[in-house]
Amino acid sequence: MTEVLEQLRAKESELKGQILVLKDREIQLNERYEELLSSLKEAKEKLSKAREAEKELLEKEKQVKEEVKAIRKELEVLKQKQNEIRGRMIEIKKKIEDEIRETLESIGARTLSDIDRQIQRIETKLQTLPLSPNREKELIDRLKQLYSLRVKVEEALNSNEEYKKLIAELEELREKISDTKSKLKEVRAKHSDVLSKIRRIRKEEIRPIIMERRAIIEELKSIKEERREIRQKLREIEKTLKDLEKIIVVLEKKSGRRPTKARPVSEDLDKKAREIYERFLRGEPLTVEDIQILQAAGYL
Repeated sequence: MTEVLEQLRAKESELKGQILVLKDREIQLNERYEELLSSLKEAKEKLSKAREAEKELLEKEKQVKEEVKAIRKELEVLKQKQNEIRGRMIEIKKKIEDEIRETLESIGARTLSDIDRQIQRIETKLQTLPLSPNREKELIDRLKQLYSLRVKVEEALNSNEEYKKLIAELEELREKISDTKSKLKEVRAKHSDVLSKIRRIRKEEIRPIIMERRAIIEELKSIKEERREIRQKLREIEKTLKDLEKIIVVLEKKSGRRPTKARPVSEDLDKKAREIYERFLRGEPLTVEDIQILQAAGYL
């Protein structure tokens, strides 16, 4: 019985050691769990700030897009007005050209553009071709005639008040169109800058925080599962230890009594008791029936 008590006390010490190890691990897990909760809170706060910054940028991007749209519309209106003025100028020019048609036709031209083309051709010939003195004089006289007619047409246009007014308006429109195009370019650059900031905040702030948060949540799940397993194991070991301590108490009481004549035990009972005892030494918990069999077989 002394040998059995020693074995049981050794087992008791081993189980207590296992409990200490498991409880220490549980403490470590609890500490890590609290750290992760704090990290998760920080991650949520950082993500909230990043989302807020993204929201502000998206709102700004929306405003810039509306600004681009408005400027484009303004530019379209200006261009349309420019086309209308040009159309009116063409009408006035045609009217003046019609008034001096006979003069134009006398030199084989119908419009001011025809005069310009003829001037260009004659000037090219004079500059590039070897010409006889008579042919050169003929071309120069023709060029003077064309210049004179061109001046006449221009004077007629310049003396037309509506035409002059349209030229001034057209020049003013050109400046407005140029300014509007510059403004559109600036706003497009602003829009591109906002989009770039949105992409950066998503890539460098939001995405990493989301990945960090996922990792924290996964580790929290893992710790929860490990704590559950540890607590289950602790319950089992504590149950085994409790049974073991009861057995030790019984054996210690028996060891203090006077030895009694051993009762005969059947082979089956002894075999069952030995199997239960060996299972118990391996750390497996005992049932009430197991303890009764050990008592009946004289182990307790």
